[in-house]
Amino acid sequence: LSCAGEWDRAVLFAGDLLCQENMMESHRTGKNSFDFTLCFDYLKPLLESCDFAVGNLETPIADTAPYRGEIITHEGPFYCNAPIDYLKALKYAGFDMLTTANNHTLDAGARGLYETVINTRKFDIIQTGTFIDKSDKFVIVDICGFKVGFTAFSVAYNSMQNNLTKEGRITLLNTYTRNRAETIYSSLKEKGAEYIV
Repeated sequence: LSCAGEWDRAVLFAGDLLCQENMMESHRTGKNSFDFTLCFDYLKPLLESCDFAVGNLETPIADTAPYRGEIITHEGPFYCNAPIDYLKALKYAGFDMLTTANNHTLDAGARGLYETVINTRKFDIIQTGTFIDKSDKFVIVDICGFKVGFTAFSVAYNSMQNNLTKEGRITLLNTYTRNRAETIYSSLKEKGAEYIV
């Protein structure tokens, strides 16, 4: 699956990407501006050496909500939200795709979820796992001439999901069930995915 024929460099997956308050304070450049690129300087060569880099964005990116550390929340210390400058740094580092289905998806509410999807698109980063309209719950990407399908699920979110209607949960989220996974897998195959992640 690699352009260079080196399987260990074809697709790279990174775990949780989040921006905590100590990181924000260390990289603040102004009242509402940050430069997180230094955080990724050592990782950048590795990400650039692979054909496609995927990370799990474990935080909303919503300017209309408080950032992590600014409030005490419904989930105690586990509330996450980062400035848009964090996405700029992820783009700089070389991430091609971000998945957004996880327990922090709704930390900034439905509006935060919406802003996260829109902000990710502004940086031309492919995203899946949460959605702002009724669309396929997956993406298909050409990697070295292969059609690779990606989807992302979460088994659970946080208590903020209780604020959504049933229709809202179906539209915005991708909650894992075996039946849903099998349906998405079948759709990916029908649409030509040769590999599915």
